[in-house]
Amino acid sequence: MTSIEDVDALKNVSLENILITNQTTLSMLDTAEIIAHCKKLFPDAIVAKEICNATSKRQEAVLQLQDVDLLIVVGDARSNNSNQLAKIAKHAGIQESYLIDSVLDLTPSMIDGHKRIAITSGSSTPNSITDQVVDFLNEYARTGIWQLPETVNVQLI
Repeated sequence: MTSIEDVDALKNVSLENILITNQTTLSMLDTAEIIAHCKKLFPDAIVAKEICNATSKRQEAVLQLQDVDLLIVVGDARSNNSNQLAKIAKHAGIQESYLIDSVLDLTPSMIDGHKRIAITSGSSTPNSITDQVVDFLNEYARTGIWQLPETVNVQLI
């Protein structure tokens, strides 16, 4: 089930002992909406919350951002987790977001003109890759010089 429509398709099915669970990388917002609809149709259903802690914390943090006009999400474009962070940014009222693999994907046009930039990453993104984005943007803010590194700093341990 990935939508309210999927749940509605079960309206006329006789079901007992229902357990609701979810993919761990779904958006908290989408998951909550679908689960609420399930509970409306099946009030006795048991809900097992399966969104992993790292994913939940990142999504909650994005939802709580204040006065941010750009969110940079560091992560793989094929990662549902990273894509959900960018989607949640729009729900949180953040005007613009970019999903980048690494610091090498940044361009001045992404950054210039923004007053408050937040950075997050998908839960499987190595910290060293995110740290390199943070360090680069801090240096750019300090000096105004756009000089991307030649390589991505990947440290898995």
